[in-house]
Amino acid sequence: MSVAKCKECGGDVSSKAAVCPHCGLLDPALTTKKSNPVAKVSILTRSRDLAGLLFYSSVLWLFFSTHAGGEDAFFVAWEKVNWLIGICAAWYIGAEIYRIIIERKRK
Repeated sequence: MSVAKCKECGGDVSSKAAVCPHCGLLDPALTTKKSNPVAKVSILTRSRDLAGLLFYSSVLWLFFSTHAGGEDAFFVAWEKVNWLIGICAAWYIGAEIYRIIIERKRK
């Protein structure tokens, strides 16, 4: 058992401690071996959120442009945005699946 620094407060904690006795942070002595999957999950979460934002924005744009246009407005708008909706949906699903795989490997 070695002594490490808490990543939040900088206090001395055991490398096997579950909670920092100074600030109460869970898993305070996070090693580099454990930090890599955590960083990947964080990046994937942000990536998934961006894909979701783009997906819902393009769906909203399709909805409002359809209601603002005439009879063929949906088909004209769909031709402009269908590729973006498909890519963002695949991106979101792929990022979510990869995040779940990494979290299961971490356990």
